[in-house]
Amino acid sequence: MNIKLRDVVIFIIALLIGYISYPTTHQVENTQNLMLATPSPTATQANTDAANNTLLCQSDVGQSRLKPSEQETNSISELRTTIEKIERDKCAQDILVATRKSIDSSVANEIELTPEQHRLQQELNNWVTKHQQNLRENLTNNLPAVMLEPMLEQIIKDNPFLNEPTVKQDTITDEQWAYVAEQQLRDFIQQHPLGYNVELFNVVCKQLTCEITGKELQFGSWQQVFIALSTHLIQSGRQRVSDNGKILYYQHEGLVYFYTQIIFLEHPIQ
Repeated sequence: MNIKLRDVVIFIIALLIGYISYPTTHQVENTQNLMLATPSPTATQANTDAANNTLLCQSDVGQSRLKPSEQETNSISELRTTIEKIERDKCAQDILVATRKSIDSSVANEIELTPEQHRLQQELNNWVTKHQQNLRENLTNNLPAVMLEPMLEQIIKDNPFLNEPTVKQDTITDEQWAYVAEQQLRDFIQQHPLGYNVELFNVVCKQLTCEITGKELQFGSWQQVFIALSTHLIQSGRQRVSDNGKILYYQHEGLVYFYTQIIFLEHPIQ
């Protein structure tokens, strides 16, 4: 059989064209078949998940055909080990945090007030509600109107004495302590050399916390009086919890208005 070189070349080209065009034709046919076989809107989610899993598996198979070098394989192995360690550590931290929250919640649920403690707490809550009203009325009568709401907002904010009061001593003991504490604070302020430059609006003590409101008639007077008062309480053994009391200053037209708390330890002023 006499076959010319030109015929051989044409035959090879035809084979190549057929080989290249087959996947495209096959893909179009498969697409048409998939369109015909598309499930109805009521098809289950399981079919979708199965399809997704199939695609993932096909993707993995395709990737598995790539054969990395030994060095690349070692690097991938080390990376996987590192990732697994990080995931284990994160999981351990999450478990620890959840455990701590569970313990805290259990402890909080186990702590129940006795009837007497509940009564004392309710009395204190009622007192705080009334005191907030008195505080507003007091400041309304002594502050410029433009300052009232901004100062009240800052006083109430993050203020356990006005928001989350705690019973630290029984009612009778607290009333006796409050009476003595209020009088001693007033006496010290008034007897201080700069006391005449300070106008007190009110001094209120309750459950080992004292609240002082007023204004300076001369700039810087209350700061110096308060420092002397704090020093006096410490030196006399009437200790104060440092930096826990709320202290606010507002200046208006040359006058400074203040709100000051003094929080005592468990043993009260004698």
